[in-house]
Amino acid sequence: MWNDFLTQLTPQMWQAVWVSTYETVYISFASTLLAVLVGLPFGVLTFLTGKGEILQNSRLNLMLNIIINIGRSIPFIILLIILLPFTRFVLNTTLGTTAAIIPLSICAMPFVARLTANALVEIPKGLTEAAKAMGATNWQIIRNSIYRKRYQP
Repeated sequence: MWNDFLTQLTPQMWQAVWVSTYETVYISFASTLLAVLVGLPFGVLTFLTGKGEILQNSRLNLMLNIIINIGRSIPFIILLIILLPFTRFVLNTTLGTTAAIIPLSICAMPFVARLTANALVEIPKGLTEAAKAMGATNWQIIRNSIYRKRYQP
């Protein structure tokens, strides 16, 4: 049965399969890249402004958490419709694979931010306290203590 199916596919059908596969991979990688590039800094900032962290700011932290939670709760199809004017403004079209990247990226950004913030919460507090005691600046703590501890191989 599977053999019959494969032998009945014409070269035009195979061409369509390869084009569709390319478009799927393109949309997936581009939207993931954009979501990570924007969501990762938001997640780090959410973590750093949390209670007891080095950039503690309860108002900013609350605002970031509200934005992330609202973004995570909006169904994709509704977000897609809401973002049609924005997509048209940015790309001059709302059709095609490139136009689909914008809503997909925006939909994934809050999830990346929340995953990042939750992953950073797992870092022991003693690590940042030790860095502070040694006189490290906030940037040195973020770069050398938090990132290296969380993302070391």
